[in-house]
Amino acid sequence: MSGKTHHWLHDINGAAWHDGLTLSGYTEATDSDAALTFELTNGVYFDEDLEHTIIDGAPATQYSQQLNGGDASIPIVYKNATGVWVEDAASTLPYKLISAGNRLAFNRDDGGGNWSQVEVADGKWVSMTIIATNDWQYPIKAIQGQNQYTDKKTAVEEATAEIISFGGGTLSPEVITLYRFVMQTKDTFSGTKKAKIETDGVTDFRGSQILGEAAAASDHGTLSGLADDDHAQYVKDSEFTADSEILVGTGSGTFQKESGATLRTSIGTYSTAQTDTAIDNDIATHAGLSDPHTGYRLESADHTHQTTGAQAGKLDHGAALDGLGDDDHTQYTKHSLATAVSDFLVASGVGVFVKKTLAETLGIISPLTTRGDIMFRNATVSTRLAKGAANTVLVMGANDPAWSAILAGLTLTSPTINGTIGTTGLTLPAFTAGGLINANGYIDMATGTSIRNSLTTGGHWFGLTARDVDGSAWVALARVINANDPYIDFGTAGGALKIYGSNKIELQNTLTLNSQAFDAGSGYCEINTTGKVGLLMDGGITSGGVAASNCLQNYFGGNFVSGGVGNHAAKLFVGGELLGFENDTGTLSIVRLFGSVKTQDSADDVISVVSQLWLREPTITVQGSTTIAVAATLYIDGAPTEGVTDASIYVASGDTNLATLTMRGVLAMGANSITLDANETVDGIDVSSLDSAVVKKATLTTKGDLYVATGASTVVRIGVGTDTHVLTADSGETPGIKWAEAAGGGAATKEFFVPVTHVDNASGDFYGDYPVGQCTTNGQHTYMAFCVPQDFSSITEAVVVILSNTNETDADIDIFSDYAANDEAYNTHSESDTASVYQLTGNRWFEVDISGILSSLATGDYVGIMCDMGSDFGTLRVLGVRFKYA
Repeated sequence: MSGKTHHWLHDINGAAWHDGLTLSGYTEATDSDAALTFELTNGVYFDEDLEHTIIDGAPATQYSQQLNGGDASIPIVYKNATGVWVEDAASTLPYKLISAGNRLAFNRDDGGGNWSQVEVADGKWVSMTIIATNDWQYPIKAIQGQNQYTDKKTAVEEATAEIISFGGGTLSPEVITLYRFVMQTKDTFSGTKKAKIETDGVTDFRGSQILGEAAAASDHGTLSGLADDDHAQYVKDSEFTADSEILVGTGSGTFQKESGATLRTSIGTYSTAQTDTAIDNDIATHAGLSDPHTGYRLESADHTHQTTGAQAGKLDHGAALDGLGDDDHTQYTKHSLATAVSDFLVASGVGVFVKKTLAETLGIISPLTTRGDIMFRNATVSTRLAKGAANTVLVMGANDPAWSAILAGLTLTSPTINGTIGTTGLTLPAFTAGGLINANGYIDMATGTSIRNSLTTGGHWFGLTARDVDGSAWVALARVINANDPYIDFGTAGGALKIYGSNKIELQNTLTLNSQAFDAGSGYCEINTTGKVGLLMDGGITSGGVAASNCLQNYFGGNFVSGGVGNHAAKLFVGGELLGFENDTGTLSIVRLFGSVKTQDSADDVISVVSQLWLREPTITVQGSTTIAVAATLYIDGAPTEGVTDASIYVASGDTNLATLTMRGVLAMGANSITLDANETVDGIDVSSLDSAVVKKATLTTKGDLYVATGASTVVRIGVGTDTHVLTADSGETPGIKWAEAAGGGAATKEFFVPVTHVDNASGDFYGDYPVGQCTTNGQHTYMAFCVPQDFSSITEAVVVILSNTNETDADIDIFSDYAANDEAYNTHSESDTASVYQLTGNRWFEVDISGILSSLATGDYVGIMCDMGSDFGTLRVLGVRFKYA
């Protein structure tokens, strides 16, 4: 097709939809973000002789728009303050807001080429239009609505005209209209976009061919010059100049205005009394005739019903009609339905009544359903109280009665009660109980009152008694004695246990624990759990048949003979499990010695030993042929392994003074040190002047430092060298070596070249003897790939080699990179340079620096480079990538 034909079709016909681009996934009449998202199928439309195929892509890939692989990602376009079309970033919710959390906005035409963003009034409607374009990156776009509407009907009707009024500019002519949304926006709606798509609010315009420059206004109201007198077939309102003027036809298809006498002549009326021969008689003559209307009955005629007064001309139902006793009015209920006193009329359906007896009526209106039910009046209606349980009574609550098993708050006056009284909540005065008082809960007595036995002997009150088996006598088991120092005495005679009010308990006889007699003697035993101690022994304990000593608080002495029931015997054994509590964060110990010692200052005594724990060598008598494998004053059979630091003996601080030390294994010093005096012999090794014979590791201060000999037994430090430098022998240096650049100056460089390996929407071509990837328009791409060598350290030079067939002063060339190591996502590093422009000379090789988009390159990375024209110019030919590195 010739360029002129294409241009003509461009302006006259514009673009045309072919197939696909079907909308789905949205939800009408629902105010949520999910309801506002949608999808579009792949599709095709024509721009004259050009076919544009629009398909779904992935947002992570350059130049691909997601349409149906998930929610469609659409940019919204609108006019800025100066009337220029601009575009926001693509979004799955392409609805414009003035600020987050607000209602939708519309793009208002302020006149004079000025436009603004205005928030839609609360509860009003606004539209949005979906279009298809030939944009290579985001072909599907949304156009923001340019008006707000007071109701849905107006929004639907006017939105088409709004689409047509978008006009030309950057949106035309390669644009087709796909769909129009009508939405309501309201503060109370949920979601980040406070809007919902109206029911039947989506219109499909794909077949309407509302296009770019080819679109002409089809709505009369959108045209200009509407005030001009362009319609001669109509009568103008301006022809009327006074009240009561009327249009009168003066011929075929013509009217003129008339009023006053001219109008009366036209319609044949008179302003004064006149005679018209065309009328049989005038009004005055007509009124004087005796019976001019023979079709009507005169008032003077005789009437059988009332004819005088206010009732003249009206019938009296009781005076003028017969058959009044007939059942002619079926809409009424007759008295004869009642056949007995207390009959009732009850509705049996809409407009129907039947007779019911009193019993039948009570069955209908009574809420009682069960024998024993009671009906009472609550706050509003009569209601049912269901029958109560057996042995319950009806009591009155704060407002309504209820069944209750407890008579709460009642007072019985002077009752004599025979039988069993349970806890009922009754207030009882003094009474005579003829039976058992059964308290299933407790007996609550007021201050100063008591329960007492009326029989006392010697000041005793027998509070607890029991009858002998044969029932012959009651025996006191417990009693309160002595009013001055009262105590409870348990026992039939003398009391084996006495509990005093003065914090004392007396055992008169032997206390037996687990079938063993326990005699407290002159000491005492205190069990106290408030301090988390199971048994506290205080005040002195002696055992084993030895005499008490006033210099030892607790003394376990005497002899113990093992019974031989196990293979271990001990005089003192602490076993079992210690289970720490969640707050026990200090220490957990099976045995803890935590006492303090304080000496007297009254004499100048010399104390041989003060210790927390003193172990004396055991006196061992070997009998017979017994062999003792290990004899020790302190024996530790192993170290724990569960701690951060594990030890058989751990000394947290202070010196450890040992007379002799036998090591059966390695002496590990860890991060600490051992100090030995000079010339002191250890296991036959003479250690002397260590500081002068050994170089301390502290002299190495930096990663990469080295020790180098400067002579016999002389060592010095050489600091780490500069990156890429090597150790070089140099007799002029004190240590004989130094760090320096490699021979030839600096690190060695290497270089390789990779050609174009793939073209997309471009064409592989040859230029001269060169194989190149050729781009002739924006949207065509060339690709190159390589792997970074294992000896790579840094980029010396990295360029894409290109060739243009024309001279260009600001050639827009866009270059992109993706690179990643093995087992990384392919686009772990993704960079681009789309801002740079270049001055090119036709048919001359030009190198574009790409080191800036390889900023994190590392050994072993796989690299992909893509190159295309950011904007059209001549023909771009790409040869490949040249890569130089150290």
